[in-house]
Amino acid sequence: MKPREAYPSEGFRLVMLDAAAPAAFFAGVARLIAEQAAEEGRPAAADVPARLKALTRPGSSALVHALVGPGEEVVGFQLANACRTLGGEYAYINETFIPKASRGLGLGFVLMRAFLEWARERGFSHVYSRTRSPEMRRIAEALGAKIKPVDWVDIPLDA
Repeated sequence: MKPREAYPSEGFRLVMLDAAAPAAFFAGVARLIAEQAAEEGRPAAADVPARLKALTRPGSSALVHALVGPGEEVVGFQLANACRTLGGEYAYINETFIPKASRGLGLGFVLMRAFLEWARERGFSHVYSRTRSPEMRRIAEALGAKIKPVDWVDIPLDA
């Protein structure tokens, strides 16, 4: 793993998609979602722009963050949720994606670090995530995460 100082940070920023976000950022995230689907060998959803708008509407607990590079290009995205419960305040990372062509440049680290800073600034006490990706596990550990086994419950509603 590279030392933390070796990762790029200059010129990268985390942008939360909301009504005020530029349309180009929505289009950039939609492009990356299609690229992710292709990489995973599944068809891209036809209604991604509508889904992004629904996820980013006021009052939604979903957070869609775009990692924007120095040229104002969306170079990664993260889908997360943030909630405050009686037990505390939690941010949960559902999905992180950096395009294959940009992996190994430290952008996943930049995206994760920026999200942790975002959550810390808003008073969240924990950030949770679940991943099978060895790269994302290494990034999380470099950022201080303690990797734990996860028991995932999947309850089909059509049974």
